[in-house]
Amino acid sequence: MLSASTAMAAPLKAAPAQAGAGSAAADRAADKAADKAADGFNLYQTSTILGDQNIFVSAQGIKIFDRKNITGLTASAPDWQVCLYNNKTKRYCLLPFKSYGGLGKGASLTTGGFNLNKLPLKQSKKSETRGLAAIELTTTSDFEKKQQKDFERESADPRFPQSAELLVADKMPVPAQAATILCRYYGVPEGKGLPLQFKFVSLRGELHYMLMTNSAQAMKTSRKGFEKPQDYKLVPDPGKLEDKQKELPPMKFKETVRKIK
Repeated sequence: MLSASTAMAAPLKAAPAQAGAGSAAADRAADKAADKAADGFNLYQTSTILGDQNIFVSAQGIKIFDRKNITGLTASAPDWQVCLYNNKTKRYCLLPFKSYGGLGKGASLTTGGFNLNKLPLKQSKKSETRGLAAIELTTTSDFEKKQQKDFERESADPRFPQSAELLVADKMPVPAQAATILCRYYGVPEGKGLPLQFKFVSLRGELHYMLMTNSAQAMKTSRKGFEKPQDYKLVPDPGKLEDKQKELPPMKFKETVRKIK
């Protein structure tokens, strides 16, 4: 399994030199050498629903795991079969690329059940986030006006998006399948590119950041790093990756009656 400790990574954006000119030149040379060897990216992202995540992605595959290293996902070319796993229970399950639904209804409490893939997102300008080149896509004014009218007629859930903004990577060439898996994992709009940030304002005026990118590094990947966990038990569906929570026995309450004199 690929781990952060064995990955060869170099910052996409070099930090300012703090030593002499010779040291700075050596640092630049080292960065160039690392970038030349790199074939993928190491992202640190935060989801308001799923928490902090690490992502390794390249033309060879994608690996996503929470920063507590309990649950994760891996998939690789050419079939991009998705493997979901749990390091605590030592179980995994396999899903075809087309069947992987990602967060799915897990975002309903935030979005009101609105299908974010139906957002009419149009490219608005070149942008950046955390020093990463990005393309900004925003909802159209016609959509925003329609949402407001539906809300005033009480035909739209107040949690539905009124406006939204998606940032996708501009200079991170990764396979479309890898980008789609990452979008589904977070429950953000897919088909636009590798997601770096997604936010929306609900019809009741609440701002929701469903995805943020905190940092990114170039890295060298290997196909072995995207393989499914070894010696784990295969289970038929994601619902069996975790142990069932034992139901607590019903508590008996003793009612105390106080007499009022």
